[in-house]
Amino acid sequence: MASKTIQSPETLIEESVEEQVHKLWHVILFNDDEHEIEDVIFQVQKATGCSLEQAVYLTWEAHTQGLAVVYEGDIERCIRVEAILRQIDLHTEIWG
Repeated sequence: MASKTIQSPETLIEESVEEQVHKLWHVILFNDDEHEIEDVIFQVQKATGCSLEQAVYLTWEAHTQGLAVVYEGDIERCIRVEAILRQIDLHTEIWG
């Protein structure tokens, strides 16, 4: 008969935090009809450091599909990217 290891709540919390820190997070940009497309393209470039071509593609994807993943990475960087996008009040979320 196999024995089960019972973990303490503290161990579970530590593992959960560790998983969250090393998890790949996504910055989502939603379609926006309030901003000029050029302004969104510029802000995507500024936030992510991507090329103009990539920023145009991501902006167009958000516009036509309703949303686009504009950045993937650790949570700290995603928070910074989202903050830059929100400087001009773009609608964004971070998904894990």
